[in-house]
Amino acid sequence: MGNKILCICLEGRNRSRYLAKYLKRKGYSTNFGGVKEGAEKPVLQKDIDNADLIICARNYIKGILEERYNIKNKKFIVLNVSDVAKEYGNEAVKLFEKQGEEMFQVKYVRPNLRKQIKEHLCV
Repeated sequence: MGNKILCICLEGRNRSRYLAKYLKRKGYSTNFGGVKEGAEKPVLQKDIDNADLIICARNYIKGILEERYNIKNKKFIVLNVSDVAKEYGNEAVKLFEKQGEEMFQVKYVRPNLRKQIKEHLCV
């Protein structure tokens, strides 16, 4: 597998940024971005062109890529990692409400990203 990895989520702020930093620490060459209109770090066609592998946080994000970009012949890993507290249950919602988004990310989203990516890459 190639060594340039593009991590994509909705905003280019939480999941993709964290996963790119995590994989970079493991020796991979990474970049990240988001597909939502007005994303904090929008994905550009050149980011896709430069990537050997694209990792999407959710399946619907791959669908957005297919609609908006030329992704022919790209290798994909599609994870199923939400960053919506209610999808993790009441404890996650309470944590999010009391301690904020960062703590929710640390306790729920980031471990889920690490667990799921281990099924696909040597990390």
